Amino acid sequence: MSSGLSFFVSVWIKFFFLFTPFFALSMFLSMTKGYEEAQRRRLALQISGAVGILCFALFFFGNAVFTVFGITLDAFRVGAGVLLFLSAVGLA
Repeated sequence: MSSGLSFFVSVWIKFFFLFTPFFALSMFLSMTKGYEEAQRRRLALQISGAVGILCFALFFFGNAVFTVFGITLDAFRVGAGVLLFLSAVGLA
């Protein structure tokens, strides 16, 4: 496998688990239970567009944003770990 393709697959797998599509889908369906199909589709497209824009903005300007707020990569990792831990505790 070429290095470009392996990089793409690696990033795709990370995004897949980062966005946890099965959890997001179940939450979306439960929160839009009373909506019509057209409303759900429009809302899903709006949410997908907003998330896509946010991802690209963080990809290109994330380091600058973190620098402005004084957030280091290690602090971000610790914060993400704490959020994951709290989420796991909430499930128990």
